[in-house]
Amino acid sequence: MYFVPPYVLATAGLVIALVAGSAFAVLLQRGVQAWSDDRGDRSLANLQGTMLRLPFIGTCLGTCVFLSSGIALFGVPNKIAYALGLPMTILIGVLVWVQLGRNLKTLEEGGSAALDLDIFN
Repeated sequence: MYFVPPYVLATAGLVIALVAGSAFAVLLQRGVQAWSDDRGDRSLANLQGTMLRLPFIGTCLGTCVFLSSGIALFGVPNKIAYALGLPMTILIGVLVWVQLGRNLKTLEEGGSAALDLDIFN
């Protein structure tokens, strides 16, 4: 049997990651905008709930499929490709999620000026 590169899986993983990432971005923007309009008792840390976590997990799954399929394109067996891609995706996902929490906390404490990177120029 000949090796068939997983082009379809790589494309599907990319599409899944882009669609879920777009939903994630829209939900995050709407949540921050709603918090900005009404800064009552709500905390930005509450944004990291199920409504935001679900598209983030979808983005991670799409990224895992895309990354693993990309590794498999080089002739690496699928089991090994997913054994390499899954831990990398989990690590990157956890790091992004933690950084998002820190950015939301910084935004809540100092406003949008706290995230302004142009002050260092």
